[in-house]
Amino acid sequence: IHLADIVQEAQQPAAAELSAEALPGLAVRLAALADAAAGKLRAQGFSDSSISIEKYLNLRYAGTDVAVMTRWQEGSDPAAAFAAAYQREFGFVLERGVVVDDLRVRATGRAAKLPEVAVLSCAGLPPLPPPAVTSSTYFEGLGRTATPVHMLDGLSSGHKVPGPALLIDNISTILVEPGWVAAITADHNVRIDSTGSSSSSSSSSSSSSSSSSSSSSSSS
Repeated sequence: IHLADIVQEAQQPAAAELSAEALPGLAVRLAALADAAAGKLRAQGFSDSSISIEKYLNLRYAGTDVAVMTRWQEGSDPAAAFAAAYQREFGFVLERGVVVDDLRVRATGRAAKLPEVAVLSCAGLPPLPPPAVTSSTYFEGLGRTATPVHMLDGLSSGHKVPGPALLIDNISTILVEPGWVAAITADHNVRIDSTGSSSSSSSSSSSSSSSSSSSSSSSS
């Protein structure tokens, strides 16, 4: 499975009243937190162009104990954003001051896109071997369905296995859902693509793991 995005978070108490006079100081502190969080991602090899930053103020009305994490947008009014979020969450707002409990920054390092992996042509390949066994697997919307189980080491590069199916090796089980097809790539990974069938939205309640469109899962 390809490298996931990496997240670094930083949080710092504030205990300050939210006011126009306080905003510049809060902006400076958020910038310092953002730089610290981004620095941890840079140390892991992420470039600045692959790092995104989200800044938040944890706000509550004075005299209450219910705080709402509110996104800080440069040039916007955090008090108005808090009031809108509070109204959406609770259905009312209060006519009182707003307190900043703490500051929070979330830095995300986006992994490089998974490179396209070639799938060899099926021409000249031996036919898809018969399944080792057939298992009864439950799919939402379909109920129990007879599902062929293939051993990965019995499949060759270029073989395609339509869902529903299970692909098994010594360390993993891959579920190919209805409406998807698994292809064995040139480097013997498994690529799963949607066929566009409406049944592709079904989900399995079995213990097998599923793969998403255009993802790769190594069989070694």
